[in-house]
Amino acid sequence: MRTAGGLLDWIGAHPGRAGIAVVRSGGRSLLSQSAQRRFPLASTRKVLIVGAYAEAVAAGTLDPAQPVALADVERYYLPGTDGGAHPAAVEEWAARGTVTGAPGAEVVPLDELARAAIVQSDNAAADYLLVRLGAETVTAFAASNRMARQDPPAPLLGEYLAWTQRTPAAWAALTPAQRARQAFRLAAAGEPATSFPGVARQRRFVRSSVAGTPADWARLMARIGAGRGSAPPPLRCCDATSSGSASFRRWRPPSRGWATRGAACPAASPRRPTSRRRDAPASPSPSSCASSRRASSARCRSRPRPSG
Repeated sequence: MRTAGGLLDWIGAHPGRAGIAVVRSGGRSLLSQSAQRRFPLASTRKVLIVGAYAEAVAAGTLDPAQPVALADVERYYLPGTDGGAHPAAVEEWAARGTVTGAPGAEVVPLDELARAAIVQSDNAAADYLLVRLGAETVTAFAASNRMARQDPPAPLLGEYLAWTQRTPAAWAALTPAQRARQAFRLAAAGEPATSFPGVARQRRFVRSSVAGTPADWARLMARIGAGRGSAPPPLRCCDATSSGSASFRRWRPPSRGWATRGAACPAASPRRPTSRRRDAPASPSPSSCASSRRASSARCRSRPRPSG
């Protein structure tokens, strides 16, 4: 699959594993293959969280400059499961001077969490925002953008912890809403993961991860990409003057609705492009916590690491 034609040929030959939807900014469909089939979303789900956040900022219900304790964010961080995304985000905050406070009491502006969720694909930042906003708010954002077949949102930490406590068959037997509720409960409990399933078992769990359709996501990306003056009301917040909403426009994902190998393409990171899904904990690395963070580095290292 080194060419666009080769990729299309592969998608056509594997309708159960991949789908595609191409739409114009006005919503007219140009190309469709398994576009109504639901596929696991991987990190693409974070666009819904940040979209709901942008709406809340535009409505004045969230202050993008509000300081958030780094410790409150890192309670959602499971070392070795994000490809180094969270440590990279903290490194960038330190380099830009946006993380402040004494060692052990660092704070970061709320807006930086939204940025990290997209730019670095930071799972901990996305989970914090999801819990802060509430599942109902994120679900309402999806519904307002006519995403009729979108699963309820779930924190990634909760999903990963569920993988350590349940069998793939038991997890798959639950409805999407039941899985989301359990993921929220496990994330809130914060029970440490002392072991982690191997790659083959993870692949079985991923089949029951939060899912959506290429058609729904292509339409959403087209609406986001429409820009000022043409975006429907739910997305006009992305053109607001607040730093959070304006930033969302600058680092929005490409206006595409692809699904490859059963997962919609994650938001591209301009800092560290990679072809591997960041949020798939395929090979937890002992060095995943390493960074130039100050006291927060010690907290990161103190968390139990999953073993593959």
